[in-house]
Amino acid sequence: MNKIFCLWVFLVCPMAYADSVKDVTQATFRIENMTCKVCPITVRKAMGGVEGVTEVSMDYAHKTATVVFDATQTTVSEIANASNNAGYPAHPNREPRP
Repeated sequence: MNKIFCLWVFLVCPMAYADSVKDVTQATFRIENMTCKVCPITVRKAMGGVEGVTEVSMDYAHKTATVVFDATQTTVSEIANASNNAGYPAHPNREPRP
């Protein structure tokens, strides 16, 4: 029984851990067409609806969105396209940061 348990611990547990590891990345976008204080809500919902996005922070005064996402599930382009499709063109400010 101990041999089976040890085999399970060394073979199965690392695979379960590997599935839960995420490549967490952050990107900041410049957002166009935000003309009122309700606009960021639409952008946040659009970007937040992309699979792999875990957090969207909006800055209406600077017309930016900062997005935290799992780079194994989505890309900067997919996040920008979600905002674009909602009517608010999004442009990455710089390369994503891990």
